[in-house]
Amino acid sequence: MSEDEEQRLLAACELGDRTHTYTRRHYGKDREVSQTVNSDNPRLKTIILLTVDSGMRRGEMLKLRWSDIDFEQDKINIIGNHTKTERERDAPLSFRAKLALMKVRELYPTDEAETSWNQEKDFRGRLKRPF
Repeated sequence: MSEDEEQRLLAACELGDRTHTYTRRHYGKDREVSQTVNSDNPRLKTIILLTVDSGMRRGEMLKLRWSDIDFEQDKINIIGNHTKTERERDAPLSFRAKLALMKVRELYPTDEAETSWNQEKDFRGRLKRPF
């Protein structure tokens, strides 16, 4: 991914409210419809940053918990049975990914928090566990 593509992807997570207008055909008649969408999604941005900066795979991220993240050493411990090769490893935690994780952690401070981060469909728009 180029730097320009990365910047556009991250910017899409921060646009805030956007209004989309489109034409909808209903009972044979065209009708113009407007819809306001809030695209500010800090959790999605965090997933993107972790993917780009740490090289973590989707399955590794979905099984990640707060206890796996070392904010002091700037690294993420990826448990062996969560990896494709079944080997434990550490992934780097970039400064910008760390800031994004800290923002999400304010919303979901414990490993037991039930959010929508940890489901396969998270990568299509929703998120289940905090990590």
